Amino acid sequence: MTESSHVFQIKAETKIQNKFSTVRAQKIELRQLRTQLRDTFSQDKTYHDLDELTKDQKKKLEHRKKELEDKNPAIGTLKGKIETLKEGVKSEQLTLSAWLIEYKETTKNETIPDDNGEIVKIEVKKIAKTVKI
Repeated sequence: MTESSHVFQIKAETKIQNKFSTVRAQKIELRQLRTQLRDTFSQDKTYHDLDELTKDQKKKLEHRKKELEDKNPAIGTLKGKIETLKEGVKSEQLTLSAWLIEYKETTKNETIPDDNGEIVKIEVKKIAKTVKI
């Protein structure tokens, strides 16, 4: 490792560590502010009563939904098909993303025609692995 690459690595690590620290501090502050806001709302009687009413209505809605699902087995079948298709779409999108990244790296092209002939820009927007802080 050359001296300049070693210096770069140290600077990059320091910058990343500082960013981790900043993100952690902001998350703590965000949690505290959300708690303050929740507490402010919950202290208001009208808000509290409406919140309880809303929760009760949501329970009734879920109960009715369950009743309908129990009465009509086709609903469960339909929900299963939807879930299976969602998983398939997600899998296909992940495969397509991997292929597009490989295409972009290999050809150095940032665009590609889609199946309709329209030109699509290839953009890498996500980090391969998300780091939880």
